[in-house]
Amino acid sequence: MNLPITTLSLVILLAHGLQAASVSGASGRALFENYRDNYSGNFIDFTMGVPPMPTDRRLDNEFATTLGVTFSTFQNSLLNPIGPHNVYVSSFTGRENTIVGTPCTSCSDDGRYPYQIQFTDPQRYAGVQRLWNADTRTRFYSSDGTLLFEGLGSDFYGYQADTPDTTTWVQRIEISGVNQQVGYTDDLFFGTSVPEPGVAALAAASMVLIMRRRRGA
Repeated sequence: MNLPITTLSLVILLAHGLQAASVSGASGRALFENYRDNYSGNFIDFTMGVPPMPTDRRLDNEFATTLGVTFSTFQNSLLNPIGPHNVYVSSFTGRENTIVGTPCTSCSDDGRYPYQIQFTDPQRYAGVQRLWNADTRTRFYSSDGTLLFEGLGSDFYGYQADTPDTTTWVQRIEISGVNQQVGYTDDLFFGTSVPEPGVAALAAASMVLIMRRRRGA
């Protein structure tokens, strides 16, 4: 059986669904999409025109009461503390409906200002799609400020805790970059419910069978 590498990675992740792990790329995104679709996971795609996205594109606390998540720009391009200011839903060509950190209210996207995603309560897993270049940085922190995982580059990045101990869960995602290369963020996944090991193993086995049937094995 020759499964595509992304499928093999997803099968492994599903089968070990309760192990602490950083995830990235298509297989990591697929894992979190599964949580969204089958385990009541949360998902925000920042699509303008869909409530509660603001008409002025300044995203602040629209999701604070409904989903327990806020967004803020906390440093300027020299990495000095500011604000916190809003983040913005971009209208830049090729980056529409992504978020970007900037204190501006009337200027174009800057892409150099670090920003953060904060959860009111820690999340068992969280992940985002990062869009910019090889110097883009994504960091996941626990409630006590411990760095759980750092992803470098333009890709999907996420983290899942291995125990029900909420002190090991994700409290904040910091969006920054080397040499001011912060860039854009899309498709935020997060939640507290993940499949039990037996359910995860069954899902993995089912995926193998499905892929074998598609290939006529």
